Amino acid sequence: MTAFKPLVFSGVQPTGNLHLGNYLGAIKKFVALQDTSDCIYCVVDLHSLTAQLVH
Repeated sequence: MTAFKPLVFSGVQPTGNLHLGNYLGAIKKFVALQDTSDCIYCVVDLHSLTAQLVH
């Protein structure tokens, strides 16, 4: 029987520059989870898909 690895799916919304809060709150945990889980990470920005381009 094969061992089951949990699946993690998480997204990060780009709201500006990466700062200490991002690193301690999410990014550091994302890196640690890769050792114990199958991980899928993405950048979520629905606004870029739905807003009209303004020149």
